[in-house]
Amino acid sequence: MCDLSFVLQVEAIERLALAQLALIPHLKEGAEPPATPEQAVAEFVAWLAHEPETKARTWDSDLRELIGVA
Repeated sequence: MCDLSFVLQVEAIERLALAQLALIPHLKEGAEPPATPEQAVAEFVAWLAHEPETKARTWDSDLRELIGVA
């Protein structure tokens, strides 16, 4: 991921988290409070570092599956 897109995404996550924190007084009783901006960014970075659980599909693997040799 390029640096500019990472910075833009982090800023968007931080803004969203701050907006959700501003709504805390309006939460229903027993509702889980939203994440802080730091927590939200940490979750995003952890998600980026996580390896996908499934193999990436390619046109070649799709073709093999279609013709029954996968």
